[in-house]
Amino acid sequence: MGVRGLTTFINQHQQFFENYSLHSTSLVVDGYGLMSQFYFDHSIDPGNHGGQYQAFYNHCAHFFENLSSCGVKCFVVFDGGYDMDGKKFETMKERCQQKINNVKTIVNGGHACIMPIMASDVLKKVLRDFEVPFLFSDFEADRDIAVLANDLQGPVLGQDSDFFVMNIQQGYIPFDRLQWRKPCQFANKQKAGGKFPNQKKQSFLHCQRYKIKRFCDYFQVELTVMPLFASLSGNDYLQAISLGGFYGAIKQRHQKPDNRQHPRRKGNYKFCELLYHLTYFETFEECLEEVVKHVPVPERSKVRTSLESSCSMYKVTSPSSVTNSFVKGDLDLSENALVRDHGLPIAFVKLLQQGLVPTMCLNILLNRMYFVGTQVEKLSQIRSSACCDYLFRILCGIMLVDIAKEFHGRNATLTIDIFDRDGYVVKCNKVVPICELRDYGTIPSFRSIFSLPEMQRRSLLLTSLNANNINISNVPPCFQLVLLLTVYCFRNAKPPLSWKHLCSLVLGWIQGLAWCKRNTQRIPRKPNHKMHSFDSSFNWEGYEVTAVLQNFDPLMRRSFNRHLDLDASHGFAQWIACARIAHYLNAVLLEIFPRADMTVLFNGLLLHNIYFKLCDIHPAVHQEWIQNTLLKNVPSASHLFNELMTFFSHHLGFQQWEQSPLQPTRGIPRDGPHHHPHGSGQRVSHLVDRNRSRGGRRRHGRRGGRNQGQVPKSIAANFNSM
Repeated sequence: MGVRGLTTFINQHQQFFENYSLHSTSLVVDGYGLMSQFYFDHSIDPGNHGGQYQAFYNHCAHFFENLSSCGVKCFVVFDGGYDMDGKKFETMKERCQQKINNVKTIVNGGHACIMPIMASDVLKKVLRDFEVPFLFSDFEADRDIAVLANDLQGPVLGQDSDFFVMNIQQGYIPFDRLQWRKPCQFANKQKAGGKFPNQKKQSFLHCQRYKIKRFCDYFQVELTVMPLFASLSGNDYLQAISLGGFYGAIKQRHQKPDNRQHPRRKGNYKFCELLYHLTYFETFEECLEEVVKHVPVPERSKVRTSLESSCSMYKVTSPSSVTNSFVKGDLDLSENALVRDHGLPIAFVKLLQQGLVPTMCLNILLNRMYFVGTQVEKLSQIRSSACCDYLFRILCGIMLVDIAKEFHGRNATLTIDIFDRDGYVVKCNKVVPICELRDYGTIPSFRSIFSLPEMQRRSLLLTSLNANNINISNVPPCFQLVLLLTVYCFRNAKPPLSWKHLCSLVLGWIQGLAWCKRNTQRIPRKPNHKMHSFDSSFNWEGYEVTAVLQNFDPLMRRSFNRHLDLDASHGFAQWIACARIAHYLNAVLLEIFPRADMTVLFNGLLLHNIYFKLCDIHPAVHQEWIQNTLLKNVPSASHLFNELMTFFSHHLGFQQWEQSPLQPTRGIPRDGPHHHPHGSGQRVSHLVDRNRSRGGRRRHGRRGGRNQGQVPKSIAANFNSM
């Protein structure tokens, strides 16, 4: 929720904090707070290039490694779906508009921050790799975080002003008051006789911990009225009620001062006067009655209900389902609100809590509303998410097919409110779910997914991606969905993507594979640890991994272009949008393919730099530059790159790679997609005939080329032999 101005007010009073050595304890972490705090660290690109996911992974991994070295057991809790009361709707809409304004600032050369839309998936990967327990709440997580911390007898780590108001027994540590980068060690105590004991030194992290008791003692207010202080100060839930009469009473009281001590306080005048007024009340009920009596009679019931609802979010005495899952290991979700009140299958709620299906599904189902993530893109063009509207509507169909049938029976049409940009402003678009596919039939409900055979779920995903005719049997599983969604994106992109986008993506995957191989060595493994899907799909030697990383390193350090290339940004934004929805569809269908790993697949600064270099040098030397610079001394990487580009040339018709991509060209190839008669942005239903090169030499042994949709077997061979 957040209390506006409270963090600044608290920071003006250092006496509310105490120095604290963090070690040997449980720590409950606000997941999205951690993500925001760490991604916008100065060492990571501020979202301008679509996502620096390797750097973000490393940053988060370093954080959890340091906490573990200090004996700190972390529990991470994320927000779930939108609250159903709709009270935060205007706030969410304002934030969406602010993100669009930030994009405008960035594209105009200014400085602003945009959270990449796949950052949460990367954070979840870190948590899984380092075996940090995490869980998604049903809705807003602040209260669940505080309750869990009290049950575990540990502090909370976050960056939300609501935690200043909650009675967290072991205190609240704001992110900016934790010195986590360099653990310290306790000095060993000296024994009698001048000898030190032979024991391991205890590592710890310096931090400052906020205690609400210090706040209440300083302002002489009762702890029980703190939820009302937060609500009356103004949060996201109380924008629609008028409390003018109550604040008028506060002013009158101060115009007639009594003998009570009222020292001048630092900071926000409104907070100070409200706190002074609250010193007159000892209980929550007494204070609530005082507020309500100053409200016009017709509005009292509404105001009372709104205040009680808001205050309940700050009370941490009642139990939480998160506590049951983390502490008690209770997997019985029969009393969970989503199961009890909304009839969701228990199996689906478990997937939501475990982060295996996106909370987007919950928002579509319960609120019939979704705010699309904002990306850095060309604002004069159609929004980047438009290229995956079809996939999104299929996802909506899976979640709402049963309700859509009810609407159809009443001769009505079910729609969902999707909020995305239209030019420079946020706009609501009415979206109709797709409940039937021509080549598949009626889309199954998410309620029946668990009983659906794998072949049917696979068929649904392939039909959604228009990929039934693409043979991927020779492609390692970790790359199958990646290749399919890339073909889908290039067929449906508006405006069309160029071969430079494709070349940059594929080269980025080569670097990502090498990074994955190197990174796997730092992940702690138990005897039954399951190897990362990308790591297990190729077997590069150590020197090959090192060579690839060294070759790409200059492109990873800084932007080669002072200003963003908006054509590049918009194209990559379209690919990310498609990758996300395809990834979520795959998740809802119980992971027909291995989940996408964005640390391998997308690192924006690298891709932008490759794209910039391809634009900067003459097309005739593109292939020479790739071979002699990025793929130098790594033949296996060259072969993999060659085969991936061959795959895409079959299905997309890019003329740039009509010949083997690492062979010298004759003349200057044309830039841009092959001009297919159906249009470059439309679905290509057959393979482009590329049996002969410009010189007349046959590329394949037989006339007619490879079979339609067939993937070269050498792709699989390259993986297995590398």
